[in-house]
Order: sequence, then C-alpha cells, then structure tokens
Amino acid sequence: MYRIYLIAFCCLIGCSSKKAQEVKSTHGEWVYETSSEKTDLSLSIYTQSDSLYAEHCFIINNGNKIDCVENSVSIKCKKLSDTQFKGSFFSDYFGEKYEIDILFTNNRMIIEINSTYKLLQGKLNFRKKPIR
Repeated sequence: MYRIYLIAFCCLIGCSSKKAQEVKSTHGEWVYETSSEKTDLSLSIYTQSDSLYAEHCFIINNGNKIDCVENSVSIKCKKLSDTQFKGSFFSDYFGEKYEIDILFTNNRMIIEINSTYKLLQGKLNFRKKPIR
C-alpha cells in the first residue's frame, strides 16, 4: 500500500513540474517566421500567475510602417488553459486596442489579432528567439 502512495505522489510531482516548465518556457523573446525581408515582428513575453504580458515591435513594409512599444506592456492576456491565452493588444501605430488570441504549441506561438487590425492579418506563427 505504501508503494502505491509513493508512486501516486511521484506522478503528481512530475505532472505539476511539467506544467510549471510549460509556463516558464513562454518567457523570453519570440520572432515571426517569414521568408520576407520586408517584415520583422518580435515579442518580448513574460507570465505572472494566470496572466501573460508582452511588448511588441512590428516593422512592416521595409520599415514604412512601424508599430512598436518600448518599456511598456502592449499585450495583456488571461490564461484559458496551459497553452491558450486571450486578451487585448494595444497598437501604438493606430492608438487602439484589439482582441488577441495566443496559442503555444510544439515550441511555437501562434497569435491572431482581431481582423480590424489592418497591418497584419490571419494567424502569425512565432518561434522562440535563439539565445546567443
């Protein structure tokens, strides 16, 4: 009987540390995957409790359109599940807030900004920026 409790306890510890590791792996710099040299998108993300915060810098059309914030949170989301967040995105370019959905899957981050945001459309696939 003692062995069963010990095995169950070890499984519980392993599962909870995996969840903590998943949340921690969202922290850091993320870059948009594209073959276009005209677009450079990056996000700096951190999580705290059940919230996700980020600063963004979107450079589009060879720098003719720039939507960046520095030293300010532009994305605020609440956790829906271990991999999903939903919240708001503030565009410095337009001076407006938009709804945003974020999904973490297979070491990727997929974001979708409300369709009224005209600089970027559809789902955007980001990867974690390599540490140099």
